[in-house]
Amino acid sequence: QLAKSLGAGTIAGTTSAENFEYCEGLGASQLIDYHSQNWWDVFDEGEVDVLIDTVGEAGTPEHAFSVLSPHGGHGVSIADFESPGSVPAGMTWNTFINSDTNLVSA
Repeated sequence: QLAKSLGAGTIAGTTSAENFEYCEGLGASQLIDYHSQNWWDVFDEGEVDVLIDTVGEAGTPEHAFSVLSPHGGHGVSIADFESPGSVPAGMTWNTFINSDTNLVSA
């Protein structure tokens, strides 16, 4: 809803197929059933401007770098449990829970 109100053209999300209608009601225009597809296989290289990861699954930074725009693509993750390595030029990568300690105090 926030992305749509700020003018995002395509709002994609991952969910189970059973939740597609609910997510469309929240403003999603492209939905990926995570039971049958990997989100990083759906998008072309450089197609994504902003990626928000709320799962923190291993390998997410590398998958994100494969689809984020090299011209200002931004990625943020709920978790920092693995180092993203070096962030490619023209992209940013940030986290908002950066240790197990943050989870205990939250």
